[in-house]
Amino acid sequence: MSTYVLKAQPLTSEAFEPYGEVIMQPPSAPDQDFPAYRYWDRIVRLDFTGSPPELAYVRMFHRPFKVTSLERHRKATQTFVPVGCAAGVVVVAPGNPDDADERPDPARAAAFFLDGRVGYHLKRGTWHQSMFPIGPTADYVMVVRRNNIVDDQEVKELGAEILIGLPA
Repeated sequence: MSTYVLKAQPLTSEAFEPYGEVIMQPPSAPDQDFPAYRYWDRIVRLDFTGSPPELAYVRMFHRPFKVTSLERHRKATQTFVPVGCAAGVVVVAPGNPDDADERPDPARAAAFFLDGRVGYHLKRGTWHQSMFPIGPTADYVMVVRRNNIVDDQEVKELGAEILIGLPA
């Protein structure tokens, strides 16, 4: 079995762009700027083919930083917004949502360090693994397509393992 070692890199908009978007305060001027709040509109475009969006809640548990399978959702984007400030790592790989036979390529995977204060949005078809918390747990609110786990969840074994190292 092949082994790939990834060092988790900082989560930046530029580095994460092939897989999705970083959910944080945009660098642009707000659409509304009042003494009580600032508001930015349309920071992420959601895509939910054939089913309405809904909110979900996920608690991820600490486990060894090793990946042997990845999942994807070909019909919809997924957005993860942290609840609390639990740091962790997310592993992603590019995917083509229009290719039903595609398998994830561990050689093209990337790992990103999440500081627990920003979220992330995955493009349709992006291969990923549930976030690896550094502490005991990490909680996220997810924006997902209804029936996401019923008819739009593919899990594929890599035939390899990816080991994740934390940044220094």
